[in-house]
Amino acid sequence: MASRERLSLAFTGLDGGRGELTWGQRFVWNILESLAPANHYLNIRFRVHLPSDATRERVLHALHTLVRRHDALRTRFPVGPDGEPGQQCDPAGDLAVEICQTDPGRVRRRAEQDEERLWREPFQHE
Repeated sequence: MASRERLSLAFTGLDGGRGELTWGQRFVWNILESLAPANHYLNIRFRVHLPSDATRERVLHALHTLVRRHDALRTRFPVGPDGEPGQQCDPAGDLAVEICQTDPGRVRRRAEQDEERLWREPFQHE
């Protein structure tokens, strides 16, 4: 039997800022907008296989470290009053984390189901 828990992982004290989209961001933005609402096809599927001794605390610490270290993981693309998107790197905020626990013999199947479910979600730019 699987159980789910939603957590909020806070990050603070980082550099942030606002700016125009780069040419690469603009290119991807245009593709996402042209495919909306079915733009989930551009979502990247990436599954990390955790070691058997991975604890909840170690995994959450690793996520926290990644978010602090990589600005791209804290960047949103809000649309301004002029209708144009920009980029906003947040210096502080909360990362929604979903933890799923299941029986040992069902881990792979649960991971495949969750991966499929998350892959089908449209890109949220804000």
